[in-house]
Amino acid sequence: ECAEKIVYLLENPAVGKMLGAEGKEIVRQNFLLTRLARDELTLIKSLIAK
Repeated sequence: ECAEKIVYLLENPAVGKMLGAEGKEIVRQNFLLTRLARDELTLIKSLIAK
């Protein structure tokens, strides 16, 4: 099953490119250091305000 998906992506490079771009955006929105730092600052500010 996994091999079939790989073959499909090799035969359809536009689909692979689209999936790669979507994955990159998900990482950018959820896992980059700047995002994590911003979330930490928000948490710290909310704890200080209590």
